[in-house]
Amino acid sequence: MTIGHRVLCSLPIAALALSAAAQVQHQRFTPSDLVQTTRLSGTPAISPGNTTLAYIQTHYSVEKKRQTTQLVIQPLGGEGHLADSSLTGEIVLEHSTDVRPSAAASGAKKAGMKPAQPVWLSDSALAFVVVGDGESTVYALDEKHKGHGRNSGWGKPKEVTRVDAEISDLAYSRESGILAFTAPVYTGTSIKQTAGRDKNEAQDRADSGQVFDELWVRHWDAFVSPKVSQIHSLRVSPRGLVVAGKRGGAGPHNVMQGTAVADSARFEAQQGFVLSPDGTRVAFVAKNPALEYAWQTTSYIYLASTDSDSNNK
Repeated sequence: MTIGHRVLCSLPIAALALSAAAQVQHQRFTPSDLVQTTRLSGTPAISPGNTTLAYIQTHYSVEKKRQTTQLVIQPLGGEGHLADSSLTGEIVLEHSTDVRPSAAASGAKKAGMKPAQPVWLSDSALAFVVVGDGESTVYALDEKHKGHGRNSGWGKPKEVTRVDAEISDLAYSRESGILAFTAPVYTGTSIKQTAGRDKNEAQDRADSGQVFDELWVRHWDAFVSPKVSQIHSLRVSPRGLVVAGKRGGAGPHNVMQGTAVADSARFEAQQGFVLSPDGTRVAFVAKNPALEYAWQTTSYIYLASTDSDSNNK
């Protein structure tokens, strides 16, 4: 083979190499791609029968300058696996907001309610939280019928309860009908009492200064708040209806209030809690308030009743 033939034969190979390089260049993962990657927010929730998965996903659009939050429901197989790899989750709720500072300054409206913390009340009813402006609202969705398309098989969200605090760690026990969550309150007070105190202080004060009378001032990168994260319970039916207790109370019950230590010192649930299998008790980790917070790191596991009708602890 002559040199000319070798050059001619190598041209197709060079063309293929250039084409492959161009394709790699086109598929390169850029910082913009990273910013716009759809992300999972919080912990997914599996239905009691292991047939459906609910989760929150977020997405940011560089072009539109908008942050989108979606509640997605994904069908699963009987063993908790995808029933069909070709199936995609159904977006049942969507919230979108313009993240530009100019939009925030002008008070631009946000589209839709922003869902968070989904939990299953039953195989056909899902609860979630909308948090904002110092309050939280728990909603419930019912599966109405089978269908196709966005929000085809689910009804409109109905309000379960409204709480005057920003709640987190939502959990539900189907056996006892207990809906539990954590909320920031002042030591020895209820959510209602805390909200009333905040309202009174906001009317009387023109500053946001805070006085510390002990060494426990900061925890890592945040100042310690006068409020503590405490666990609350509420009776809710599998259909999303609030059930009053035997004593007539239907509002959130602070399961940590009334204990020997919670009403006299800083008693705060750390890193959430765990409901017992029957939902009658809750286990949580907390530091012993009798010890000096700034000098002690010892924590204990505590148990408390979730039943507002019982004489707790």
